[in-house]
Amino acid sequence: MSFYAKMNSFLRRFPRPPFAEQRFWDKTYDKAPGGIEWGIEPGEMLKYSWTPVPKNKTKLMTGTLTEICPKTSKVLDLGCGSSMLSFFLAHEGWSDITAVDLSPIAISQCKQRAGLMGIENIDFVVADCRRLHQNFPPHSFDRILDKGLIDALYCSGDPDHSMQQVFRETHRALKPGGKMLSVQVEPLFGILHGLRYTYITEVSFKERWDVECRRVMPMSSGAYFYIFTKQTDRKCMK
Repeated sequence: MSFYAKMNSFLRRFPRPPFAEQRFWDKTYDKAPGGIEWGIEPGEMLKYSWTPVPKNKTKLMTGTLTEICPKTSKVLDLGCGSSMLSFFLAHEGWSDITAVDLSPIAISQCKQRAGLMGIENIDFVVADCRRLHQNFPPHSFDRILDKGLIDALYCSGDPDHSMQQVFRETHRALKPGGKMLSVQVEPLFGILHGLRYTYITEVSFKERWDVECRRVMPMSSGAYFYIFTKQTDRKCMK
């Protein structure tokens, strides 16, 4: 077992916030009717500078959201909460968007906002991201965007079970060759990111994902873009 794996195992012994529970999020969104934006602003995803993880290089590269998620994609906004992400996508030209969240209060807030803004091309659905099969058939989406869900589950009291379910369900929901972008924020300038990177790559690989991690610059943002690519059927059989 690697050093990071041992540290992750040790830290799991301590109490964690109930980020995987609906009641927690219902109370959170009820207290914030104006909306909550987790981590970075949606506009910061459109074009960004980055270095690769784990091999950090001094030379910056430039990435775009359309590189990962073309505007023609059928998109699932995973654990949308009351974020502006789906609204931003609709404004920027994405036209086939479904946004899901465990909290009925968050979805109600989003529907009200969409009505006020006159936006009609976002389908807001109350759904548990650990049980997407209850709402969507296999191969329903081209791309999945997550801004905070996997981040929250990683910090929650039961990450092993919840994250395994999410990676399994999203793998099922994506079309062959589909991708999922997960935006995560690591405090303390990413000093402890090695723990997260090791944990997420191990869990996702078990559920048949290839992973690329990009550290978004400047470092003060604390943001990391995890790009998960659904393995092909042939690769899954190995």
